[in-house]
Amino acid sequence: MKKFLSIVLSLLLFTGCATMGTPVAKSPTDGEVVKLEELLQKSGANVVRAFTCLTGNTTGCLDKILKATISAGDIAMVVTGNIIYFYQFNASNQVAASPTYICPADGTSGGSCTDGTWFLVDVRAKGVNTGTSTLPSITFFDSDAADGDENAKIYVNCTTATSGAEICQMYFQTQIGGAALATKMTINERGALLSILNEVAVASARSITTAEMTGTWMTVDVARALTMPAATVGLSGCLENLTAATFVLTPASGENFVLNGVAKAANATISSPATAGAFVCLHCAVAGTWRTAGMNGTFTSP
Repeated sequence: MKKFLSIVLSLLLFTGCATMGTPVAKSPTDGEVVKLEELLQKSGANVVRAFTCLTGNTTGCLDKILKATISAGDIAMVVTGNIIYFYQFNASNQVAASPTYICPADGTSGGSCTDGTWFLVDVRAKGVNTGTSTLPSITFFDSDAADGDENAKIYVNCTTATSGAEICQMYFQTQIGGAALATKMTINERGALLSILNEVAVASARSITTAEMTGTWMTVDVARALTMPAATVGLSGCLENLTAATFVLTPASGENFVLNGVAKAANATISSPATAGAFVCLHCAVAGTWRTAGMNGTFTSP
């Protein structure tokens, strides 16, 4: 009880009080913060801190906290940009490797921690809610902290969000050889799984082959007029626009497209937006018809 009263009294002195009990604004000095943390340590309680940067040994950064004020088990939350990191302090020493392992600035030598380490910890929950978004996603990063680029991603395209008429597709993207993320698998709104087995550059105006519509990701470099093969049940593939140009798809004679759930007339074309990165995935579930199974950008048809 004495320890508890001591901490409460210190908190009151820390913030300052007027004679009538009205709080008085006061900016704490580093020394006052250290004293408060020391009192909390003496109480046997672990401390939870919040920061706005990981490293840099400046105010607001995790590595700025002095090692003498940290106890094993202390917890830190770092919010930087649009990312939240959670850490717990451990008495073991690790080689500094932000963001996985971070050393107190006054507790490091030769790139290694000498007086304990902040460990990046897992976050577990009964459920995860991404919040409202047309493109909610989960991004994965490897241990290479040098570039910090995205190495894999799962995202959901929910651009059609009218209440009672929502349409969502799931996309699975991976990185190969340091290149930008590329979609390798899609699950459309009906549950059909489209697996991307290879990639092909479409470098001329031509007909897409049946073989290319067996799980191929096709890239179109400039404005192209392309003709689809006969729509045979089970075929699927995707086409991506690499530049700010438009590619136009024409079905085989007498066949048609179903664009965003709307059946188009026989022989009617669909066109990509003139946007780099726009893509459409097509699947045949009924002979003679190509159905859009997911897309990025607004594709149109007469």
